[in-house]
Amino acid sequence: MSGAVSWIYLDVGLDTCTQGHDCQHICINNGSSYICKCQGGYVLNADQKTCSRSDACTQGHECQHVCLKNGDSYYCMCHEGYVLNADQNTCSRSNTCAQGHDCQHICVKNGDSHLCTCHDGYVLNGDQKMCSRKNLNLTLTFEMHVVVLIHVLMVMIASICVNSDKSYICMCRVGYVLNPDKKTCSRKKPRSSDTCAQGHDCQHICVSTDDSFVCKCRMGYVLNADQKTCSRKNSDLYKRHDVFATVF
Repeated sequence: MSGAVSWIYLDVGLDTCTQGHDCQHICINNGSSYICKCQGGYVLNADQKTCSRSDACTQGHECQHVCLKNGDSYYCMCHEGYVLNADQNTCSRSNTCAQGHDCQHICVKNGDSHLCTCHDGYVLNGDQKMCSRKNLNLTLTFEMHVVVLIHVLMVMIASICVNSDKSYICMCRVGYVLNPDKKTCSRKKPRSSDTCAQGHDCQHICVSTDDSFVCKCRMGYVLNADQKTCSRKNSDLYKRHDVFATVF
């Protein structure tokens, strides 16, 4: 034959990686060729040669809301309106009152936000944050309205309403006394000129006072501790007194 044939003999024991490769990290023989791999914490790029630091979030994570890469690891964050729980993975709806608020008196959680309320005796201002003391002269309670109605019906004969700090008290006009309900008035009962005549439990003598009576004893007797009954005085003392009087 006029032409020579060239034979190429493949040495199956040849280390292709030592013949030169373009792996960024690690070259591994693979028969008549080689493959590239990456060091720990890195992943092989689409070109199958170069490597990039691995994203732990894409490899799988336990974050309930948001996974953020952090070097070779990751950490979790929560969506707005939520806070990260102690397990550093799950999230709970945040309490906006606990996170800080601008209510002057009381903060009440309301969904993802909050609203302000006031202590008793105060009303919320137009800014929905600050509180002002109620005007008791204008803001009457139901009970005060009842008192006012009684005033009108009675032509203001008996009851008088008086402001007292955060509340009010009722008083009565001359000739009336305040009832146990502390709101209504009743006309005073005429005082008897002789309370003793109405009945008493004095053993000896009854003496009328303004609206009551007191008990007294006849001569030679003393009033007992019950302020009603009487006992004879010590006769020996009286005898000595008589003797002393006779001598002088």
